[in-house]
Amino acid sequence: MAFWIFQADPKRYRLLEALADADEIVWEVNQHGREIHMGDGVLIWQAGPNAGIYALAEVASEPAAETDRDPHWAETERERMAEPRPRVGLKISQLLLDRPLLRSELRDDPALQSLSILRFAQGTNFPVSQEEWDRLLELMNVGAEPKEDLPHDAALDVAETHLRQALARNLSQIEPGLSPMFAERVEEYPVPGGRIDLLCKDSNETPVVIELKRHHWDSDKAIGQIARYMGWAKKTLTEDGRVRGILLILDQGDVSQRLENAVEAVPGLEVKRYSISIKMA
Repeated sequence: MAFWIFQADPKRYRLLEALADADEIVWEVNQHGREIHMGDGVLIWQAGPNAGIYALAEVASEPAAETDRDPHWAETERERMAEPRPRVGLKISQLLLDRPLLRSELRDDPALQSLSILRFAQGTNFPVSQEEWDRLLELMNVGAEPKEDLPHDAALDVAETHLRQALARNLSQIEPGLSPMFAERVEEYPVPGGRIDLLCKDSNETPVVIELKRHHWDSDKAIGQIARYMGWAKKTLTEDGRVRGILLILDQGDVSQRLENAVEAVPGLEVKRYSISIKMA
């Protein structure tokens, strides 16, 4: 696993609006294309007068030539964004919109004197060392994930960052009879405004939208996201309007009443839990 800072130019891209509007965004890979991989950690940086870190994210797809139809790009950039270029999907895990970690705070930190973006700010993708990453998370008040002895149940013996890939190969772990909606791609299926974690169909050929949620997620945003994807599937993939949604959440105790109420309001949506078991070699 590697760590990165991805930089946006506010004159070209309305980053803060994009972060407020979506849980997933697409980012161009202009440097280090062979080193950036799914599961890597990313700090999202906005350049300009208030330069600094505005979000924490995870690389959600391998670099591939894709277009970027994000409406937050300036009009002058739309033509270039429509060209297939190396890009990755990013899943936002934490927003810092109301408390960004500004460049002015970082410059004098002894542990960050070699941080690449502080030494040379021209570029899109900047490597971050493990030590720098740990220090930045400390400044952001992001602690290490608590280690819990979760029940094994039907969990797959994989690291959490690769759970989606493992589930794509073992859809019956989620529900018997599930299969890919499209044979060529089941993971990170691109749709307007984001990517569906797993796009499947059940034994009755009904489309099933599956979203996987781990740590640091907001139930209201999660329900809004999967409802949006279900709406797309209903309009695009069905003639009878039938579509299902499954929200897979990490088993960490009781489901909140707020989440239960929100799920009740979305026909065809259900919540399922998963646990993680990691075997050390």
